[in-house]
This record gives sequence, C-alpha cells and structure tokens, in this order.
Amino acid sequence: MSPTQEANRYRDHQRERRLAFTPTRVKPWSATDPTVGVVIDTQNLLGGTFEIGGNRADYRRIVADIVGDRPWRAVACVARPLTGRSIEAFVAYLRRLGLETAIWESPVAGHQMKVNLDTLVIREAMRLLYTEHLEELCLAAGDVDNYVLAEACANAGVSFSVAGFPNTIGAFLRQRVDRVLDLGIAHLDKEAA
Repeated sequence: MSPTQEANRYRDHQRERRLAFTPTRVKPWSATDPTVGVVIDTQNLLGGTFEIGGNRADYRRIVADIVGDRPWRAVACVARPLTGRSIEAFVAYLRRLGLETAIWESPVAGHQMKVNLDTLVIREAMRLLYTEHLEELCLAAGDVDNYVLAEACANAGVSFSVAGFPNTIGAFLRQRVDRVLDLGIAHLDKEAA
C-alpha cells in the first residue's frame, strides 16, 4: 500500500469515527442546501437540568430532536468559570458530538462577570443566520432577552424555534417563535447522573 493510500485510509477511518458521534443519520448534502442552525446556551440548559433532577443535558438527543433528518450546524456556547477551573473535558465532549464550541471569557470586575453568556449566544446565532443557508434557526435556551433573534430571523425569512426545559422558556419568547421544543427527562444525560 502506498503512503497516499495509507493516508486516505486513515482519513476515512477518522471520518467514520467522527460520524459515529453525530446525532442524526448523515446524508449527502451540499453547502447550498438549507440547513438547521442550532445555538446551545450550555449554562441555561444546565440550570434547566437541575430543576428536573439531572446534572447534564443529553446534547446529542436535543440536537437530534431539533433537526430530525435535516442537515445541521450547531454551536455550543460555553463560559469559562470565574474559579479558573478547566473546561477542556466538557469542550472535548461537545466536539465529539459534532458541535462547534464558542468559548466566552467575560471581563471580570469586583469578582463579577460584566457580560453574561447571552451576548455570546446572540452573536453566534447571528453569525449562523448571516453566513449559513438556513431554513431554521433554533435556540436551545429560553431566555426572554433572546427575543431579538426572532425579529432577525423574520427579517431574513428564516424560521425561528426555541428548545428548553420546563419553566425556562418565557411566555414573551413563546409568542415570537415558530416552533417550541419542550425538553424533559428524556433529554437528560443518564450516564452523567
């Protein structure tokens, strides 16, 4: 076997391993096909999991339920903790699932974060909205202040949806979305419990 053939075989093996972590069936699609953009606020989902007795969301299941069998791009937004603890294991876990990660390092003054993660969530949602060919943008977080995304999606002709755990999606936001996915116990990561 030539070095080129060996390299191609290794590349294909690595690709198959990555695809094994994707939450949906992979089908051929091009960059011009409409996709589903998913932006996940990991802190918001974590708070929701605590309220229903879990300690980590099953991101693979959440993305699969949002996108169905459609092609997708997903970004998980993560804040570095003020304690300085490492988040590398969590980021590696998200990447294994096929999720991009956007890491937020907020300026700190007086031991308080001066900007919250919502800013990063909105920025990443806007990036997907204006750089991808989306048919739907789904925000996996229910913070009411993210309603500005509903207006941006309407202006771009893109469907806007929200996914969140019970009591995390405000009524004001529910009135401005095209679809709501209520998450529950089935969306908890049982292995992490």
